[in-house]
Amino acid sequence: MSNTLRERCLDPLVLWARTDAAHALHACRLLLGGHVRTAGAHGRVHLFGAALLRMIGGGASSLIAVLLGLLGRYRTLDARERADAHLVFGQGIDLDRVRVAKPGGLHRLLFVAQRLLQGGGPPRAFVTGNLIHVAPGHTLTRALLIHELTHVWQAQVDGPCCLWQALHAQFFGEGYDYGADLRRGDSAYAASAGDTLGEGAQATLRAKPFAAFNREQQAQILMHYFVRRVLLQQSPQQLAPWEVHAVTVRGTLRPIRDEGAATPAPHRRRSHLR
Repeated sequence: MSNTLRERCLDPLVLWARTDAAHALHACRLLLGGHVRTAGAHGRVHLFGAALLRMIGGGASSLIAVLLGLLGRYRTLDARERADAHLVFGQGIDLDRVRVAKPGGLHRLLFVAQRLLQGGGPPRAFVTGNLIHVAPGHTLTRALLIHELTHVWQAQVDGPCCLWQALHAQFFGEGYDYGADLRRGDSAYAASAGDTLGEGAQATLRAKPFAAFNREQQAQILMHYFVRRVLLQQSPQQLAPWEVHAVTVRGTLRPIRDEGAATPAPHRRRSHLR
């Protein structure tokens, strides 16, 4: 099997097995072994259900990534994109496996479906596994790249279930805003264009760990960090509230279990993700 075919077919499934499926099985073992304290049988059923949903959701995300990887056309990151990514993520993300979709029939169809599902509105770039999809006619700006690479990083570190968690954050959760002063021009999806900086959220950034933010807020934080550091070249003092979270991301070097229902084995590090 060629390297390209392996990356598109096997890698998403291997990642799912190492993260979402492994987490679910680990949770079940702990529950069945009586190692997790819960509020009676109802609590154990809830934890088991959450673990099972994670495994099923991650598996579905992986299958979507496999299908899109086989049917679509993609390119690798160029030198500047890799350099920008390295500034934010360091060694915390495997850039060799990241691909950006090229225009094509499938690509256009995906965004037609997206428009129908969200009831109109502007198209939004999205990620499936290691694949970044940008709407036809739109540019993958440097800021938007960092936003989408955050979702790739989330999937690589915490599993394909991150796709559903990001969708939940968009439609049912707090969305993209992590405490910015909306009167200063920040809006829900303005981040995709990189035209907002999260101004006004400094206190929230200092008070919360990275894991306390949802998937879209995490992507916003890192995108704003990049814009402030690279594009605006702000001072260390101005960057400080965002820098601490970028350091958290750069310190994540391998797939790890998250702070979910069941406690990870003691020798494994705890995830920095929600």
